[in-house]
Amino acid sequence: MSHVSLLVIEDEEAIRFAMMEYFTAAGYRVDSACNTVEARSLLDGEPYAVVIVDVRLGGEDRGGLTLVDCVRARASATGIVLLTAYNSPDVEAEARRRGAHVCLQKPQPLAVVADIVSALMTRDRPGAPTP
Repeated sequence: MSHVSLLVIEDEEAIRFAMMEYFTAAGYRVDSACNTVEARSLLDGEPYAVVIVDVRLGGEDRGGLTLVDCVRARASATGIVLLTAYNSPDVEAEARRRGAHVCLQKPQPLAVVADIVSALMTRDRPGAPTP
């Protein structure tokens, strides 16, 4: 699975590190960013199979939502998982309207996130699960 790439965008270092370690150990190639500037720079480089992004990035209350737009503009096939500690029906509706596939309340076990990532990567195959 080493050809499959993920981008983790999370401003909390411990969460970002844990996700990078977990997905790297599972065989993914993982890049990470802690803010929208770093994320945009990485997104300009290559397409990612899946992007995992936190809604709130540092001082940007909904910076993650603007990155959903950025991902959609660059690579429409990329799976997007939005993470938030402040989930609400409004945030989830906005995330889906912008193109996020899944909106998860933090914290989530990494195995749950990994199952969703796997489902997003196989969603275009016949008989694939839908997240």
